[in-house]
Amino acid sequence: FDVEIVAISKKKARELSGGDAIDKDTPKPESLKEQDVFAPKKGHPYKVDVYDGPTRCDRADRVKKGSRVSIHLVATIHKSSVAGRPKKKLHSTRDRGPTFDFVVGDGQLVKGCEDGLIGMCAGAKAVMVIPPELGYGEKGAPGAKIPGGATLNFDVEVVAIE
Repeated sequence: FDVEIVAISKKKARELSGGDAIDKDTPKPESLKEQDVFAPKKGHPYKVDVYDGPTRCDRADRVKKGSRVSIHLVATIHKSSVAGRPKKKLHSTRDRGPTFDFVVGDGQLVKGCEDGLIGMCAGAKAVMVIPPELGYGEKGAPGAKIPGGATLNFDVEVVAIE
């Protein structure tokens, strides 16, 4: 996989995705903005689309490895996944209410999601497409009914960074 990181207008997103820029389960902002591109470390084989909120902020206000963060997330099986039922909801903090609070890098989320958060600003919202090798791998997560080889879709909002 190659890195693909995008922050684009709604019109361009529709054009590039064949009309389905954001899954219907993804909360939609009133309009996507032309923004500076969020750029995590090179070599990450997944896609991070920042669709709302700031992309520029002081370094102190960015997520770093070791930061304690509060996020909202909605995890689904991505529509392109060859394993599992596409768009099946796996987890949602929005459904249960409180944010998910954790230390980035401690392995409390799949690697692809934790790595994708690095460099994001407080208040930013992004959709991450995470391949199996940065998600639950070939074994999956049987207890959570996530099949091996599933490509994941994480819609995240960085609510706070400590």
